[in-house]
Amino acid sequence: MLENLQLLEAQKAEQEGLTLESMTKLFTIHENIDKVQSKIDDQLPKYKQLVDGLEITSASPRSLPTNRSNMQSLAKAQGDLMDHFNKFVMCVSCLKQLKPSSNIQVKLASSIMKCKFDFYHENMSSFRKLKKQLEDVAPPEILAGIQDIVDSKTIEIACLSITQVAYETLHLCLKYRLDETLASNIIQTSEVCKMELREHMKKRGENWEQCCQQMELFIKLQLKGDGVEKRQYLRPSRRLVGAHGVTYVTAFLSERVPYIAQQIHLQLSSRSIDRKFTKSKEALSTLRCKLEESQKEGEMLKR
Repeated sequence: MLENLQLLEAQKAEQEGLTLESMTKLFTIHENIDKVQSKIDDQLPKYKQLVDGLEITSASPRSLPTNRSNMQSLAKAQGDLMDHFNKFVMCVSCLKQLKPSSNIQVKLASSIMKCKFDFYHENMSSFRKLKKQLEDVAPPEILAGIQDIVDSKTIEIACLSITQVAYETLHLCLKYRLDETLASNIIQTSEVCKMELREHMKKRGENWEQCCQQMELFIKLQLKGDGVEKRQYLRPSRRLVGAHGVTYVTAFLSERVPYIAQQIHLQLSSRSIDRKFTKSKEALSTLRCKLEESQKEGEMLKR
């Protein structure tokens, strides 16, 4: 009898622990979504103001291209918003990966998801209308100039990001003596991105060697924690590393790296025109699929 009561108490405590863990994850995801939502709420009116402020008529079709500052402001605002919308979708999709432990949590997650997708569709519709408005009033050379700025910045960021992820992954593999295949796959992808960035910069008459030096310096500062942005992609929990060691680090990398690869691929695909950087897009997509397959295989082996 006593053993049965102890078993029931243990099961109850375990269930309460799972419920608390699920709710904590739900609140964390909701908090991340709200942060991105706030950025969209802040940036969309500013983008509208920039588009509405264009004084371009058929009589003066070349008035804006001379003002590079306006083009860069428009390109940045447009690119930032596309990033925010992509990240918003990624954050909301995390709700689908939750495993609710009660009916209340299921209803709460479904309610949040519906609310956030309504927000996305409403604001994305406004964004697309503004982009169409810009296309209707701006001469082709202005739009080409804006897109060229966006393309250049996008491939540069993609190259920088995937290269930093490669360095961080290799560092963790060496530190915890893990199989370096994962790091090797990411490095191969980063080399493809570097190749296309180099080709793009040469066409624009820009200094590739100087760009390489700046990227290497930036990544070194990020890895040391001395960078201005202080952004590291892979930061495993010290507490969980102490508790579970290599097992946790392996699981962390198998879950975190595919997510980051998907973010980089989504950003590059959505911001650059289709015919640009096709090899980088394909390499990032292949990497993501390969990592997701490895993750599934790992989960099956655990069963």
